[in-house]
Amino acid sequence: MSAIVLDNQHLIDTLHYRVQVQKTLPQKDVRVRVGITALVNTKDQDQQSLLTHIRERLADFIPAEWVLFKIERNADAVGYERVTLNASARIPHTQNFNLTERARQASRDGLALTEPEIDYALPAAEIAAVLHELRAEALAEIAKQITDYNYVTDRHWRIGDIEFGIPNEVEEFVRRTSKGAYRAQPEAYVCEGDESGGLTAAERIVLIASVALKATA
Repeated sequence: MSAIVLDNQHLIDTLHYRVQVQKTLPQKDVRVRVGITALVNTKDQDQQSLLTHIRERLADFIPAEWVLFKIERNADAVGYERVTLNASARIPHTQNFNLTERARQASRDGLALTEPEIDYALPAAEIAAVLHELRAEALAEIAKQITDYNYVTDRHWRIGDIEFGIPNEVEEFVRRTSKGAYRAQPEAYVCEGDESGGLTAAERIVLIASVALKATA
């Protein structure tokens, strides 16, 4: 038969505190986005040939698995059409240099790569995996603290409530993720063992848990 515990604020003491766990992740790669503008003859209906030409220019820019999106076609000069689109790919951090000039050099008459941008955010799947680890780490720390509190107070404490993702007032610079954690702004990180000997960014994932422990009076 299951025991039913009825919480009554007059009979139960509550201990509130917060636990913070974190992990710093050096970035192995970054996401680059670049705009593409092509001028094509209105008589040229070979879409596949155009896409092949675009991918050749992107490969000259940075060899990667490029994804094309936001393709638009608009009238330009008489007999010509202007095709605009964007391309995105994840690239090694060692490829993150001199992007504007490299995009210019990869361009050709009638096809230009423009305005390359870098997004340093970690992939969503990697963030989810880290948060899973941090929640387990936070729960392990709480369990250890309960043992200490039981010994110090000679009381039996149990978890009454845990809420993940409580804002940390001290670190106002962090960005909240949809998973209840906070991501600090990317910072410089020395890549030890990296043959390039360069710097990459690192992101600190912070998970804060608000804990309520309860003990019978």
